[in-house]
Amino acid sequence: MGSAQIYRIKEVEFVFMKVQSIEFSHGPVSIYAHSFESERVTMHVKEFLNTYREFRDVTHELSAGIGRVTICSTNPSPFSFTLPDTIGTLHLHFSNGRDTIDQDVMISTLRSPKRIAAMEKLLTTLRLLIQTAKPEHISA
Repeated sequence: MGSAQIYRIKEVEFVFMKVQSIEFSHGPVSIYAHSFESERVTMHVKEFLNTYREFRDVTHELSAGIGRVTICSTNPSPFSFTLPDTIGTLHLHFSNGRDTIDQDVMISTLRSPKRIAAMEKLLTTLRLLIQTAKPEHISA
């Protein structure tokens, strides 16, 4: 792969941002899964997961991969998730193509200063992504 191809790939990764809201309906009840993906989300998902010793081999700084955050809610709008106290559980996903980590995180149970700081960075990134990307709505 030449340097022009590598540059093009990096350029595409940089502009990749995705906010997706999937609605699951059953009669009068609807549940929404708001999914967030971007290069920055990946970076902060890796940083948070790296605070767990058992994930460090997969999430070190130089490992390539894709990260995603999913928030399940009864609220149809991803824009309501601007404050940490409005979010219950986050589902963090990271895959490097060979290994995959799926971790549910309850923000209210975080006690480690490193984990709290990493989560604050991730939530800030989600806020910025919500402000800059138009959500894609899908009915399931």
